[in-house]
Amino acid sequence: MTWALQDAKNRFSAVAETAAKGHPQVVTRHGRPLVVIISYETYREKISPEPRKNIAEAFMDCPVPIDFDSLIPPRRTRRGGRTAWGSRAQTLTPRLQRPRPRMT
Repeated sequence: MTWALQDAKNRFSAVAETAAKGHPQVVTRHGRPLVVIISYETYREKISPEPRKNIAEAFMDCPVPIDFDSLIPPRRTRRGGRTAWGSRAQTLTPRLQRPRPRMT
């Protein structure tokens, strides 16, 4: 059924009861559809037809085998070929031996 906005406000209980029985109610403003009032059961069916899975369950149900090793990015290297998370002794020793410039 279609209701003008003012009529829907004045008779909201009737609009809500009719929608709860499974009959969507269209509310219009100036003759144009504005909103649709539906029952809570219909809303739940439209929003979430089945319970959502967490990421682990989604991976377990995946029909294609997943190679998790291929998902790990390769090691990055810095200038000079050192790895970004290589030994700190190798990367810091040359810096410690250089004299610091003096601020004057």
